[in-house]
Amino acid sequence: MNKIVNGKTIKLSAEEEQKVLAEWQENEEIKQQTDWIHKRQRAYRSIQEQLDMIYWDKKNGTNLWEEHIDFVKLTVPKTII
Repeated sequence: MNKIVNGKTIKLSAEEEQKVLAEWQENEEIKQQTDWIHKRQRAYRSIQEQLDMIYWDKKNGTNLWEEHIDFVKLTVPKTII
């Protein structure tokens, strides 16, 4: 493994390489633990759309907003590792 210092490529020491690999592993674990959050954020409709759904649900006696939330939570489950 190499690093660039002042435009020159320098080989990492074994200690530096272990440190980089440990940090990479830690970051990968954090990414896996929080991946469901990002997937849910993409699956939910916008706040404006959700507010509109709530308004029309109240007006029409429907529960489309609740169904939307349930669907997202079902299809993108919270995963805790």
